[in-house]
Amino acid sequence: MHRKSEHALARFVESCRPSPRQRATLENLLTLQGADVAGLLERAAGFCLNRRMESALLNLRELTEQLDAYGILERVTLDLAEYRNLEYYTGMTFEFLLPDSAAVAGSGGRYDGLIGRFGRSRPAVGGILHLDRLVRAVHSNQAPQALSPKPPLCVVGQTKSGVVLEAMGRLRQQGIDIVVHTDPLSESGILAMGRSLGARVVADWCDRTQSIHVLACTIPECIGAMDVSKFEQLLENLQQTELSVPDQSTAIMAGSDV
Repeated sequence: MHRKSEHALARFVESCRPSPRQRATLENLLTLQGADVAGLLERAAGFCLNRRMESALLNLRELTEQLDAYGILERVTLDLAEYRNLEYYTGMTFEFLLPDSAAVAGSGGRYDGLIGRFGRSRPAVGGILHLDRLVRAVHSNQAPQALSPKPPLCVVGQTKSGVVLEAMGRLRQQGIDIVVHTDPLSESGILAMGRSLGARVVADWCDRTQSIHVLACTIPECIGAMDVSKFEQLLENLQQTELSVPDQSTAIMAGSDV
């Protein structure tokens, strides 16, 4: 599987004498790859042999739905026969490929059992980026330029709402820098994170009211609940003003708890 060798896999199948269902799964495994994500997942469902495989496929389907909400699913290719010979991976793995190239710019995956070996156990996803390869790809026809970090315009608390993720995707396509935090945080925690990053807007999504709650903003009268479309307009307006970002001690204006 690691070498993508159909011949070697066929010999292995013959030596194992699997059941007809097992044989069908193994023989089709190397064909379960491509950019037709929905069709591939539907076809793969017919080759699941047990609940563990069904659960893994359901998890992958949920991940692709989130990628679709971000508007980037068309750039994703699935390979259900991809095999990483690293025992600490407990779920999906991924690679970032450079455009028009087979070069790997980054890779990683889920490893829920790894962090607990060094301290408090918790689920985790991580990876690496090959910055040298990225810089070479970006500046292949340009002289190298100094890179400097830039504060995001907005920080948003954890959400799995497709409505919010779609909105964040649209704003990012316009060049608006938005950080979406991946772990549940209290309002004070989100505010503290926004302050540390120098964000001009800090917001949280409320499932109960189906609205965005702006917790902090450089325009104080904009603090409060609003629907997603008004939130998008707020960020677009702030982006268009091209205001210089103040230092982190004054970047956020909100209540006395900040």
